Amino acid sequence: MPGYVRTRLTVVATLTLVALALPLCSSADLKVDAGFDLFTSSSGTMLDGIDFVGVPIGSYNFGGAVGLQNTGNADTIIQRNQTVMVNNVGDSSTTSLTVQALQLKSATEVNFMGDGLDTYYITLRATQPDDSSMTIQFGGDTGGSFTSRLDLNLDIRKGSLTGTVVSSLDNLVLTGGDIWSRTPPPGSVTITGANVNLNGSNNADDFWPNSRDASTPEPITMSLGIAGVALFMRRRRRARRAE
Repeated sequence: MPGYVRTRLTVVATLTLVALALPLCSSADLKVDAGFDLFTSSSGTMLDGIDFVGVPIGSYNFGGAVGLQNTGNADTIIQRNQTVMVNNVGDSSTTSLTVQALQLKSATEVNFMGDGLDTYYITLRATQPDDSSMTIQFGGDTGGSFTSRLDLNLDIRKGSLTGTVVSSLDNLVLTGGDIWSRTPPPGSVTITGANVNLNGSNNADDFWPNSRDASTPEPITMSLGIAGVALFMRRRRRARRAE
């Protein structure tokens, strides 16, 4: 089996900042509760010229009273670990992130890095770095902008999600950002206590990134810094409910 490829990737992404009105709000309104974000990967996630697509997780145990839930077509689940709260409109604060699930597969059978014709999968390694984070800015009580940094250890597997590891990426750093609001886009996977009604009664403390346009991905370009390998990813879209 070929040795692991270990490299560090730094991604430069363009953050679109949106001018927002700055209404008067109490500090109690300027809060985002801890919770989960579910995404589905857009077509156009490329590694070494190979197209990868999302593999739906199917269901996930969110713990506590939420428990095991259907996650629709989500292939990525990211947890915001702390409540974010600020005193004034325009202020920002940060929460750590944990990527709880991520799984992709090649869109067709390919000969990846000379390891033979097969379907190849991208999965999270069991041990992950601990410095993923999100900074949330409040443009008012109903939304604002955010930036995020994901630091990932990934495995590339042959044949299945649990197949032989043929390559590995250490400390893959993805950075980006967008706007957020309190309201989920139409058709989104909504799970009470996980990503909606986080305060137990309404959406006043919820967080929905890129609610402006949940269906249109924007390209983010990444370079691994090793000859012949380039990774192109599109911003992940909100996961949708199973039909």
